[in-house]
Amino acid sequence: MRNVLTKLAVAAAALVGGVTSANAYVILTITDLSTTATTTCNTLIGGCGLGWSITNMNLLSFSGTVGAFDVAATQGLANTPGNVNVAFANTTSLSVGRNDGAAGLKGLQVTFDAIDFTAPITPFKSMGGSASGTSGAGLFSPSDFVSSRFYVDSAGGTAFASPVTLPPGALTADGLYTTACSFFASLSERCDAAPITWADPSAPIGTFSARSEQSFSLNPNSVIQTTSSLTIRQVPEPMTTSLVGLALFGLALASRRTAAKKA
Repeated sequence: MRNVLTKLAVAAAALVGGVTSANAYVILTITDLSTTATTTCNTLIGGCGLGWSITNMNLLSFSGTVGAFDVAATQGLANTPGNVNVAFANTTSLSVGRNDGAAGLKGLQVTFDAIDFTAPITPFKSMGGSASGTSGAGLFSPSDFVSSRFYVDSAGGTAFASPVTLPPGALTADGLYTTACSFFASLSERCDAAPITWADPSAPIGTFSARSEQSFSLNPNSVIQTTSSLTIRQVPEPMTTSLVGLALFGLALASRRTAAKKA
């Protein structure tokens, strides 16, 4: 029994040590939905232009104007290729303000993609997301609205869809898993997306990708600051859990027999 457990542990350690991702990178895209004005940056490609700053393959930021919106101190941060416990993709210090006087709501979408996670390597993973927002008195309207949606692509691709009508925890037609939450603007607000669990067909040596997407619907002169956080965690495989339990039971039984013989 001990020899079997030792061999399993060595194999697992070798697998974890051998998993790497040469193409792990992030993409941040900001789009004015009313004018289709857009700007994007890919840390793998670089050369993103005015307003963009790349710190490393996992961290980039933008500050500038996109259509009818002023976007300041936007930052995208991920930990690709992830680690044994968690993978994450966050947007922080995100400030969005309408800069035109046209009546009615206008929409801005901020999308952050973290590409080619290799860990956690467990076949079963869980994904959850949260978002929060604040705004100063007089700088927002009660009808200002923020919607956050979180995706994971088990195939490790980059062709993320953007369905807005699917319920939390739904599997989209192209194999993407998604969950969402939303809130109306206020002095302080937050929301938590229902966590979902899925079986990753690429595990243990394939890649998967994640997306954090925030959509803003703002009135003229409204300003709101938000953050979003997407996390992917390992979930013990039922069979693995059973094997560990069986091994522990066997060791306990062996210990009792040894103690009985000594007695």
